[in-house]
Amino acid sequence: VVPDHGGPSEPTRTARNLVILLVDTLRADKLSRIDDGTEVQADNVQRWAAEGLLFTRAVAQENWTKPSVATLLTGLYPSSHAAQSERSVLPPEAVLISERLSREGFSTGCLIANGYVSDAFGFRRGWDTYRNYVRSGLRNRASNVFADAAEWIGEQTAERRFFLYIQTIDPHVPYIPPREYAEMYDPDAYDGPVKASETSSLLERVKAGQVSLNARDRKHLEALYDGEISYHDAYAPLLWDALAENGFLDDTLVVVA
Repeated sequence: VVPDHGGPSEPTRTARNLVILLVDTLRADKLSRIDDGTEVQADNVQRWAAEGLLFTRAVAQENWTKPSVATLLTGLYPSSHAAQSERSVLPPEAVLISERLSREGFSTGCLIANGYVSDAFGFRRGWDTYRNYVRSGLRNRASNVFADAAEWIGEQTAERRFFLYIQTIDPHVPYIPPREYAEMYDPDAYDGPVKASETSSLLERVKAGQVSLNARDRKHLEALYDGEISYHDAYAPLLWDALAENGFLDDTLVVVA
C-alpha cells in the first residue's frame, strides 16, 4: 500500500524508507476493502489501503511459509531459490532484499513471528536487528510484535534510511483470540468439538476426513479466526503511530500483504 498524500499536479516523491508488514494467513476476503460482504472488523490495518493504493490481484507463489516468504524477500520464484521443502535452506546465491539494502547503507531490522523464517533456513542475512519470536521463545502475539516494531522505529534517525520487515501470525492456527474478540462474532454459548487451543490438530483431522463439523461448529471455528484478525487489528495502529510520531510517515513506503 503506497501512501498518496499529493495531488496529480505535484512532483513524484521518492520514499526514503521501506516497511513490509506480512500478516501471516490473513485471508484477503476478510477485509472490507476486498470484499464488502465481510463483517470482520479490521479497519486499522486497512488504513494503509484507504490512504494509498490497493492491489487486489496479487498472487502468492506458494501455499506455505518458507518458499512463499523466500520469494517475497528475494524476488525469485520457488523453482529458482529452491527453499521448498521442510528441511531446505535458502542458498546464499538467493540474495535477500535485506542484504541489498544493507549494502546501500540502510538500517535493517526484522521482527518475525513464524519459525520457518529463521536463521536455520538461511533467512538471517543482511539484518542489523533480527528477531524470530518462535526460535527465541518469545511471545509472538500482535501486542508484542507491534510494540517492538514501534520501539525499533523510535531508535531510527533521519540521517540513515531504514528497512523494517514485520511478519505477524495471529490469524494462523491455533486460533486462540482473547475471549472478547471471539464473542464479537459468536456471542452464544458453545460446547462442541471446536476448542481454541486444539484448532490446529482439529483442522488436520477435518482435512483428512476424520472429523466432520456441522454448521454450528463451523460458525464457532470461523469466529475464532475472525477474532484473531480483529485482535491483531487492535494493535496495528502502533505501527502507524510510531512512523507518524517519529516523523517518518510521509517518507516511508509501507507494503501490507
